[in-house]
Formats: sequence, C-alpha cells, structure tokens
Amino acid sequence: METESAHPSVLMSRSRTWNFGVSRPSAAGAAVFCLLLAVVGPMLFLLSPVGDANRIEAEGVQPEDPAARYVVRIGGSLFFFVGGGILAYASARGGCRYQSLTIDEDFVSIEYSFLGRSTRRRYRRKYVGDLRVHEDVPDTLEDDGYNPDNGGSLAFQYGASTVFFGPEVDRPRAESILSQLLEFAPELSRRAPVVDANELQMSGESEADGSLSPADGRFVLQRSADGLRVTIPARSSGFTQLFMSAWLLLWAASLGAAVYFLWRTIASLNGGSSASSDDTDAPAVIAFLSIWLCIWIPGGLLCVLSLVWSRWGRQIIEISNSEVVVSNRSPLWRSQRIIDRQKYGPISLRTSLGYFESFTTGKDRGDSSSRGGWLECRSGFSKEHFGAGLTRREAEYLLVRLQRIDPSLVEIPPAGDPS
Repeated sequence: METESAHPSVLMSRSRTWNFGVSRPSAAGAAVFCLLLAVVGPMLFLLSPVGDANRIEAEGVQPEDPAARYVVRIGGSLFFFVGGGILAYASARGGCRYQSLTIDEDFVSIEYSFLGRSTRRRYRRKYVGDLRVHEDVPDTLEDDGYNPDNGGSLAFQYGASTVFFGPEVDRPRAESILSQLLEFAPELSRRAPVVDANELQMSGESEADGSLSPADGRFVLQRSADGLRVTIPARSSGFTQLFMSAWLLLWAASLGAAVYFLWRTIASLNGGSSASSDDTDAPAVIAFLSIWLCIWIPGGLLCVLSLVWSRWGRQIIEISNSEVVVSNRSPLWRSQRIIDRQKYGPISLRTSLGYFESFTTGKDRGDSSSRGGWLECRSGFSKEHFGAGLTRREAEYLLVRLQRIDPSLVEIPPAGDPS
C-alpha cells in the first residue's frame, strides 16, 4: 500500500512548508531481498565448490587448477555483490522518498530525505516561475503510461531548469496543492524571468552555500580577463555512473581470466602444463582469445574514458572579440577547438541534433558526448557544434543571456527569447 501526504505548516509569518512522502512496503521488501542476495551470493560462491570436474575440464581447465577456481569464485562473488547492491539501492530509493518544499521571502527550498540522509537545494525566488502541475500527471496513479520516477507531479521553471517535486501525487491532489502554493505566492505563476545581464560572477568566484542552485541551470556564465567564460559540466546520471563502475569491475575480472588462460595455453605449446584437455585445440584457443582481447581491451578503455568524462568532465567555452575557444577537460584527456568569429559568425541554436546524438540522448536532452551540442557557428556548409551537456531549453536560455550582454555575439529568432 502506498501513502502520500502533502500538507502546509506555517513556520513563520512569511514562510510555509509543504511535506511529501512516499512509502512502499513492496519496494522495501524488494530492497531487503536484493541486499540479502548481495551478501549471501558471494558467500556461497566463496565457500562452495565451483562446478564439477567434467565441466571444468570441458572448458579447457584442469580440475586441479586452483587459479581457475579462484578466478571463477571472485568473478561470481563480484557479480552478486555489485548486482544485488545496485538493485537494493534502486528499490529502496524508488519506494522510500520524502520531500519538503519551503517558500520564504527570498528562496524556494526543496529538501530530499532518503535513508536518514537529507540534502537541500535552494532556488532564488525572484527567478522562479511557471509553477504548474506536470502535463503527464494522470487522474489516478494506476493509469497506464505514468512514470512515477520522473521526479514529481508538480514543477516550476527556474531560469534554464525545470524542477520537479511532489513524488507520486495524482492530478486532483496536485491541483489542490498548486492552489495552496499560488495562494501563498501568486507571483510564481508568472513566466520565469531571465537572469539580469549584470549578474555575472568573475572567474574563480562561487556561491558560498553549495545548496544554492544557479538560475542559469547547469552552466555557469562568468566574466574573464578576455571576455566571457561558460562552464558546462558533463551530463550523466548517478545510476549510469554506478552501472559503468560495476561493468568495469566485471570487465577487469574477465580481462584477467582471459590473459591467464591465454598464458596457460601458450605455455602448453612450449612444453609447460597444459591449459586444454587437447593440445591440438591450443592454436584455435590462442587465436580466439587474441581477437577477443583486441576488442575487449579498447571497449573497457572507452568505458573508463566515458566514466571519467561523465563524472569529472566539463566543457569550457571562452568567448572573446575575435574567437570562440571550446575546450573539453577531464582528468585523463583534454582537447581544444578555436573558432574564428570573423569566419563563422555569431553563435546560434541548432534546429535539431544529429541522428546519433538524438538516438543516444533524446530529442530535447543534453548531448552526453564531448563533441556535439545544441549550439553552433556556421560558415557556409561548414559548422562547428558545441554546448555539450546542455538541453535545448538551457541552450536557448544561454543565448538570451549572451544577447543581453552583447547582441553581436548571438543570432536568435524573435520567438526564441524566453523572457
């Protein structure tokens, strides 16, 4: 059975809080089961025999080979431990979520609680607008097609970002909550304003309170010694990073096993102990493992680069009077492109993403790679794309901000100004 609550409680004369909660006993049970799987699975692999002698011998490993048994046990233990842990975390997060929304004179704050840990995000009230019930919220939560993990049934626009709150609230209750919110703060129904052009940080400055969300969304627009500087962190979800980390553990275990079997097979041809029940199969085994390693090693290295980019990567766009410098930076690699403004002209918004970008990120989501993006400079048939990590809305918002600072920097259709 699921329970939700949303009720206002007055904290002070000009501050009010709304509480939301989701509790699913079924999800809690699933989390406990997956957690037990993550603990018991590795224990069974480490303490019990791994397969019979005939099966191991048929796979090309002698029954008495202790290293092979060690590799199988460690690999199986990692699979159960990592897989069960991920499933337990996902089940618990999906079934036990709590939020509180607070509106005071200067800020709109959302506090998230999960397993006793709380995090808070604050938004400047003067840049909040378009408070609404999300268009996909059904009349009842049992309707087909409703995704309870979209972040919430209500939303507001905060500069370039859309912020969701109110998890798993049906439409009638969401509309009731919306009327309470607008009764307390009627100006939140306006269109979200654009940040003033003179509100720019100098390079190196940051907010003292890390909980304060910038109205620009994911990008940070700053003044530098030579002009303007836009910093865009790479876009990725925590679940994706967790999955890639787990996959790399299995990749490393598989790589170690393949190298070991390859070494044993080569040793058998040189008169060492045999890694195969039939020495005539050794050349085929060596050829197969060599080809497999040529594919497996680059794939793992690409995954490492992608993981590092998604976690620590960022794209920095430096705009001066003569050029636009686009730099991709991560702890493992860096690249840079210099775009001549006299040759390519102003910065504009792309009409659509490329096929591969749309296929991997969705039509309106930010490109997760370091090469594409919604922004471009054109010179005839030649185009330079950048702005990786920005959604279409964020890219439009950035162009409006740049236009208000210097109209010659950008080219925006009249309908593109969200202010």
